[in-house]
Amino acid sequence: MAVAVRETVHAHQAAHRLPDVISERPLHRFTLDEYHWLIENGFFQPEDRLELIEGYLVETSPLGPPHAGVVDSVMEELVAKVKRRAKVRIQQPITLPQQTTEPEPDFVLARRTDTYRARHPFPEDILLVGEVSDSTLAYDRGKKARLYAEAGIQEYWIVNVIDGVLEVYRDPIGSGNNADYRTKLTYTADETVTPLALPNCRIDLVPIFYEDVDDVLAEEDE
Repeated sequence: MAVAVRETVHAHQAAHRLPDVISERPLHRFTLDEYHWLIENGFFQPEDRLELIEGYLVETSPLGPPHAGVVDSVMEELVAKVKRRAKVRIQQPITLPQQTTEPEPDFVLARRTDTYRARHPFPEDILLVGEVSDSTLAYDRGKKARLYAEAGIQEYWIVNVIDGVLEVYRDPIGSGNNADYRTKLTYTADETVTPLALPNCRIDLVPIFYEDVDDVLAEEDE
């Protein structure tokens, strides 16, 4: 059985070298229980970067320095401003049971009602989910937005590194391929934004988008 499962995993990895690309060869669709079993039994290598998307194993892009650096900046700003009002999770899995999906978003604000040591956050635990997007912008605006909306996650942020803006998606509607967010807002790099679930928390975008933050703040004070 282990050999057969390993061959299935390798077939998935070969067919999903890029997001949203599925081979014409029929592939087994994993359940969440099967996916967790594979993880627990060491079927993936430490260097494997995989997500379960609608039952399929999808290989994610390696993180380049710009992407990783922005993720670090997002983490620092969220931790500083959110404090203990929510759990700040960085590139950790969330579980979307209805979509048979377990992605690893770049950042999540989760309710503090659970330690998430026995399970990953479910949609009802998630206050905000976000992705840092450069080469994956179309995928994050498309399939990822649809999955998060269908799961009922109330707020989705895309840190659009290409255009230097924050895209904020709210008010999920619809199901299946028709799932979407009714409200779409865009914030420039010198603005602040307040998460819906944390009305007293203002996130400053300057430290996220600007590399030389001190220089930018000094210019604003002049």
